[in-house]
Amino acid sequence: AQEKGVGVIVCGMPVHADGTASEQTEKTKRFIQALQSKTGLPVVEEDERFTTLQAKETQMMGGVKQGNRKKTVDSIAASYILESYLQRENQKRKKEQIMNNEEICDLIAAQKKFFNTGTTLPVKYRIAALKNLHLRIKDRESEICAALSADLGKSAYESFMCEVGLVLSEISWMIRNTPKLAKPKKVASPLTQFHAKSFVIKEPLGTVLIMSPWNYPFLLTIAPLSNAIAAGNTAIVKP
Repeated sequence: AQEKGVGVIVCGMPVHADGTASEQTEKTKRFIQALQSKTGLPVVEEDERFTTLQAKETQMMGGVKQGNRKKTVDSIAASYILESYLQRENQKRKKEQIMNNEEICDLIAAQKKFFNTGTTLPVKYRIAALKNLHLRIKDRESEICAALSADLGKSAYESFMCEVGLVLSEISWMIRNTPKLAKPKKVASPLTQFHAKSFVIKEPLGTVLIMSPWNYPFLLTIAPLSNAIAAGNTAIVKP
């Protein structure tokens, strides 16, 4: 199982309709202990009440003939057991990932506080941050491509050409051109101040929010982030 990348085993637990243990429950628990000992993998117990009934209803709706139902009823019931487990895990994961209002406010306050220190204003700091971002992406390139493949079915070639490669190119361009972009620009002085020298200084906005769509999650998150860093901002990222 481990050779095939299995991380956990889901096992249906037979109980009475009221949730109390049955004779089959004890047999299943002994089987789970033996399975854990044999595989070394965690085994999750999943309530299998009514899954057989759901499976039979699915067969009827699918037009499966009476004589053929016995062959597939267990596999269909097993799919319902697995689906129940996956749904619960997804809900648990979403709850873990969701930040409450207090956490969001603390994060924004921390970013604003850091910006107000003036650390991000020097061009040298911005370039160093961009170089660090470029290095980290190169180090994790294979992991990023694997995530894009798992989430969106993108091949390694598409992931690099349409997302990772474009981001690296964007960051490289910013590293080369940030000194020029941040440089004060001379402009003509108005007639009333003809003795003066006028110029425009480009200042960062502060803390910016970056929200990206689902179809190009890496490109449309990190490319704007590199622009924000080059401009001297801090950022809150919402993929």
